[in-house]
Amino acid sequence: MNCPQSKKTTSKRTLLAGVSVLICLLFVENINALWTASRPDGHAPIGVHAEHTHHKGEWMFGYKYFFTYSDRHLDGASEVPLSNILDNYIMTGKEMMMHMHMLEVMFATSHRLTLMLMGDLMFHNMSHAHAPGYGEDHAHNTSGLADLRFSGMYMFYNRNFQRMHAEIGFTLPTGNIDYFEGYNMQLGSGTADLISGLTWLAQRERTSFGAQASGQFSFYDNKNNYRLGERVNATAWTGYVVNDWFSPLFRIDFNHRGNIIGRDPRLDPSIDPARDPNMQGGQRLDAGLGLNFYVRQGSLRGVRFAFEGLLPLYQNLEGPQMATSFTGVFGIQYAF
Repeated sequence: MNCPQSKKTTSKRTLLAGVSVLICLLFVENINALWTASRPDGHAPIGVHAEHTHHKGEWMFGYKYFFTYSDRHLDGASEVPLSNILDNYIMTGKEMMMHMHMLEVMFATSHRLTLMLMGDLMFHNMSHAHAPGYGEDHAHNTSGLADLRFSGMYMFYNRNFQRMHAEIGFTLPTGNIDYFEGYNMQLGSGTADLISGLTWLAQRERTSFGAQASGQFSFYDNKNNYRLGERVNATAWTGYVVNDWFSPLFRIDFNHRGNIIGRDPRLDPSIDPARDPNMQGGQRLDAGLGLNFYVRQGSLRGVRFAFEGLLPLYQNLEGPQMATSFTGVFGIQYAF
């Protein structure tokens, strides 16, 4: 005599079937469900570095321009009037502008490994205010090549409209560190630093998401007897595909910078807080709005234009220290 299956047995089989489907969705690669760069949000907001990889044999050349403006001081999260700083120091920065021109080259040696070389040309402009009796206000400028950056990005996950890759590399100390205007006016670290990062990307029909954690670390003192503190970044963004050539993106960006370890003996910390190695660290949280444009046809096919503006939501600085007021980024990238 055949007995009907119990409800308990049927439920178990249904549960097992559901788990099997879930495992297939998570771990079995579907070639029709791959993340793609062939849409306007196929790259992150332009201010994010090392956030994508390429197909085997593909090249990419890019240019980015960064502008950062600072015009106030913070001690912790509180603003400090200029007059209060000049009660304790001979001079201090009043306004600072940083212009950076970045060139990047990427080449994929395989579908998983992409190599990247980045070089920056930097221009720092700072106006100084003097305490009464210590001369007139003046301006300082520094400019030149910053540290070169070389890294490899290994893509280890690419399925279900998601992609993940890790970055590992190093910087070369090509930036000048012999300026007397303060640590924030130097062009490099003076050391060969380790750089590392982890990036996650995901796409849906009209939306995309991304997150990245990265860091740069110095392990020995440079020729001027100091090394930069750890520099750690965590950022996340989302984009919306308006059409096949335009996408706005929103980003949250967190930066942590450790204080300088050691001290340049040529920089007297009693003159200016920018010369104090213990007043260089802090944290900043920014919100950014980006615009990505992707050319799909014609002689400029494969070219991307992008803009991004970031404003600080929160800053907590070892100070008094100059605080960031605005960051703007423009970029153009071409892959072939």
